[in-house]
Amino acid sequence: MKITDALRGEHGVFYAQFTLMQNTVDAATLNTIQTQGAMLAVALGSHAQIEDEILFPALEAEIGEHGPTRVMREEHVHIEELLMQLQLRQLPQLQTVRELTQAHDDIEGKLAQLPDVTSVDDARTMVYDLLYAAREHFAKEENVLFPLAEQLLSARALEELGAQWAERRGVVLA
Repeated sequence: MKITDALRGEHGVFYAQFTLMQNTVDAATLNTIQTQGAMLAVALGSHAQIEDEILFPALEAEIGEHGPTRVMREEHVHIEELLMQLQLRQLPQLQTVRELTQAHDDIEGKLAQLPDVTSVDDARTMVYDLLYAAREHFAKEENVLFPLAEQLLSARALEELGAQWAERRGVVLA
């Protein structure tokens, strides 16, 4: 499996989560919004980490570090910041979503410590901002970055990167 196909598949799962959040956020309690935010933070952080560590270096070897991957990395940071505003201010020992991903076993216990955002209206606004930013980011990847990777990298390289993705995800490819 090509890494670009794997990442597109992950986007499909995120789109379902985004739709659920968008359809339920107006009636959700602050606790529900923050719980959904914590789950999304782990998943998006893991997804961004795979892109940053597997796909982007391969592309940067071909086009340098100042092309579209730089923009994508900046957007990953922006999305992390939005998630942290919504969810993670009370976790000073976990400064980034990537660190949260590594400590996912502790999330359940940490949820009780998260209510830094005390206004449900503020939380809803943050969710809308996050969903907009994530959807825009995914569109850029799907319409620009992934086709560029498929143009510049050989089929074999894309398959090898896909194998790295599968290993990280614990997925067995046939």
